[in-house]
Amino acid sequence: KNKKRRGKNKMENLIILGFAIGIILDVVLAFFNKEKDASIKISNYSFRIHHCILGIIAFILAIFYSPYFFISFGIGIILSHTIRTKEFKIVEIKRIKNGK
Repeated sequence: KNKKRRGKNKMENLIILGFAIGIILDVVLAFFNKEKDASIKISNYSFRIHHCILGIIAFILAIFYSPYFFISFGIGIILSHTIRTKEFKIVEIKRIKNGK
């Protein structure tokens, strides 16, 4: 019985840790990317990859590695980014007018 409880504690800790790291990473990335234009310009379009993509990558990693950690990390980063920006975006595509 004690071994089962220890395993459950480890699982709960991984979930909490992943969620917290996801939120913290979102806040840190938002702080450092505030001043920069991180968009890629191709032809008449500008592409900006939001760091929500890290959450999607974490979901894929959860298939192969620690699912409790990576799923909660992905949820943490996506939820934090969505609450902060009030929208869910992974890639933002804008048409560039007059070469600007």
